[in-house]
Amino acid sequence: MSFKYHELPFGAQLLLWTSRVYIHGSCRSNPNKYQLVDLAYKKAGVDNGCYLLNEFLNILKLTGFLDLQSICSQNLTECEINLIRCIEEHKKEYINNKYFIKVWNLDDAADSFSHIAKSLALALKNAGLCTNIGFETDIQKRNPITKEISKTLH
Repeated sequence: MSFKYHELPFGAQLLLWTSRVYIHGSCRSNPNKYQLVDLAYKKAGVDNGCYLLNEFLNILKLTGFLDLQSICSQNLTECEINLIRCIEEHKKEYINNKYFIKVWNLDDAADSFSHIAKSLALALKNAGLCTNIGFETDIQKRNPITKEISKTLH
């Protein structure tokens, strides 16, 4: 299944955009990549989002399986889809993250990965940010205009 950035729910757009900025952004610009990510999460209602994303992506970077595209890319890669689905899975009370541990080869860091992924997922959930890319709500199906307006991160 093919996913396009502009078709994602806002929470998934925010997660992907901030992840791409964190990986490909500059530390020397003003504001730097950390300030941009922190500002984006604070505006969305997640106070410690930059710290949580930093911890989450650092674990994935160590494995060498983290392959995020540049900020302006529209079509999502399998890694980016897995990143979003991982956070969505960790929003649930009972988590099955064996797939993500296997895909990203995280056997040695499984416990710390699970903890930080759960923390990031709960922070997004508590802020009311949707990261579910598997379905549309009934309201979105009935009202396509609202869907288009609410699903774009500017």
